Amino acid sequence: MKIVIAPNAFKDCLSSIEVANCIEKGLYVGTPETSSGSNRAVKLVKIPLADGGDGTLEVLTFKAGRRYKKKVHGPLWDLVEAEYGILDNGTAIIELALSSGLSLLSPDKRNPINTTTYGTGELIKDALNKGVKKIILGVGGSATCDGGAGILARLGIKFINKQGKSFIPVGKTLKDIKEIDFTSCIKLPKTIVACDVFNPLLGKDGAANVYAPQKGASSEEVKLLEKGLTHFSNLVPEGKKLSQLPGVGASGGAPFGLSLIGAKIVSGAKLMMEMLDFEKKAKDASLIITGEGGINENTKYGKVVYEVMQFGRKHKIPVIAITGNIGKGTQELYKQGLTSIITIGNGPISLKQSIQDASRLLEDAAERLGRMISII
Repeated sequence: MKIVIAPNAFKDCLSSIEVANCIEKGLYVGTPETSSGSNRAVKLVKIPLADGGDGTLEVLTFKAGRRYKKKVHGPLWDLVEAEYGILDNGTAIIELALSSGLSLLSPDKRNPINTTTYGTGELIKDALNKGVKKIILGVGGSATCDGGAGILARLGIKFINKQGKSFIPVGKTLKDIKEIDFTSCIKLPKTIVACDVFNPLLGKDGAANVYAPQKGASSEEVKLLEKGLTHFSNLVPEGKKLSQLPGVGASGGAPFGLSLIGAKIVSGAKLMMEMLDFEKKAKDASLIITGEGGINENTKYGKVVYEVMQFGRKHKIPVIAITGNIGKGTQELYKQGLTSIITIGNGPISLKQSIQDASRLLEDAAERLGRMISII
């Protein structure tokens, strides 16, 4: 019996590599005849995944490439030390969350009306200085809602206000842009934006309305952000068309800004699975175990769990997800190919405690799952 362990990271807690290791440890205990390579009863194969959000850099550079550190401007303009990677084939792997991410701010400082993606632009520029031939930018986990204006500003695009002065817009000042000058924009090599969700830029399902409240915006501030993003998109000829593309509303609209200069938007989870040769490694599995910190109605919008369960459905392989929290909308996932969901909680527990004890709880949950598997 071959079991593939293919989780995403547990946000603010464990990387996907750590989650995979915990599940493996628990399965070892729960299935005593388990091995990672011998001819014993159960063989475990770990393929940690990411979806363009937290952990993308770690997953793609775990066994290949080189990492670089660079001091850049964080979401609130303070200097942070961020990291990116370059694979052996000259592809830069840049994770927006490491320079413009929510995890870089304490809860009391989180508000997307004030934050910028400028630091991510600095990472891109540094990678370009090293002669990269291709860029993959993972955009999940942002603290921003600036439509990618900060990135564009660092790449040479000028935003001019009503007074004729150049400035770098953030969420609350997008409305102040009068004109955009693309003439000095740096030419990018092939650039792929790996999205973890597929929301449009505007409207009830857009960047401001869906995700800004999660980043600290009030209802009035959400309206301000929506107005700013709408204004931004109306300033470019192709803006209206691009604003409706699936994925441009991810990460506070950063993919929208990048699409203005030719970047291609793709599913982060699908891209990771392709780059990690997931189909070849997993198509003969008897069971796939995936997981994520929370599983809910948003899971179906391109998250790792959704893409893995679609893979399982295609190849007629059962898929079980381990999670910290089951939210609304999971019944729909069962209809679309997910076999079951197991939570790591083993009793009433706070979120803080769950995060603190995540490794042990994951191992315990995997052991319980292993004991069920061993009787089949």
